[in-house]
Amino acid sequence: MIAAATSTFRKGLAGIGGLSGLPRELSAGLVASLSALTNCFAFGALIFSGPLHIFLAQGIAASLLTCTAAAFVIALTSRFPIAIAARTAAIWALLAVLMASLAPAMSSLPPPQMLALAYAALFTATT
Repeated sequence: MIAAATSTFRKGLAGIGGLSGLPRELSAGLVASLSALTNCFAFGALIFSGPLHIFLAQGIAASLLTCTAAAFVIALTSRFPIAIAARTAAIWALLAVLMASLAPAMSSLPPPQMLALAYAALFTATT
């Protein structure tokens, strides 16, 4: 039933100049990347809140960098040729709780050491 509907839909798209090949793949990648980008901005801001709010730009940059690196590695090493990878929301909430639990220890540190402690905690938690 679903296969027949999908086939009919694709035939209909082909008849009206639907996308095929590279443009279709690029548009699917663009839609997936927009979703991943919004998640990276939101979750980076969530993790770098509280005493780390002064490092919000560095937190969002680190979030974008790790998302890009993970997607690139998965795209290159996946056996599934059309795999799209993105982070899940569950880990971000746990990392935000981790950063909140480190807030008392960070309050007396100078800013460069606060950022180093935050990065060290995130690196340790995710490896």
